[in-house]
Amino acid sequence: MKSEEWIISAGVATLVVVVMITMFVDEFWEDDYTDAPVITVGTFAPHSDGREKVACASCHVVVPRGSGGASTPPPPPPISANAPIPPSHNDGRGKMACKNCHQILTR
Repeated sequence: MKSEEWIISAGVATLVVVVMITMFVDEFWEDDYTDAPVITVGTFAPHSDGREKVACASCHVVVPRGSGGASTPPPPPPISANAPIPPSHNDGRGKMACKNCHQILTR
């Protein structure tokens, strides 16, 4: 065989492989959300290793609040207007406005 025939044969074989992959391997093109849990809109990112800067939907399935579901966390408790920042919020939540997550009680 001449070298031109080998090149054409390799091109045809590559084209056949690409067509077979696109026809028969569905999950090759789909997003895989099997590792990350479902989260609700407005959930604070608990990550502190750089993932907090990435869009949540790139790893998680994001559902609206109150949509139910087994992995939907309960809403945060209501707090008073002058409540101190708890030590558990030392991951960046202490710098956020409390009303972003909590219902503020005015008493």
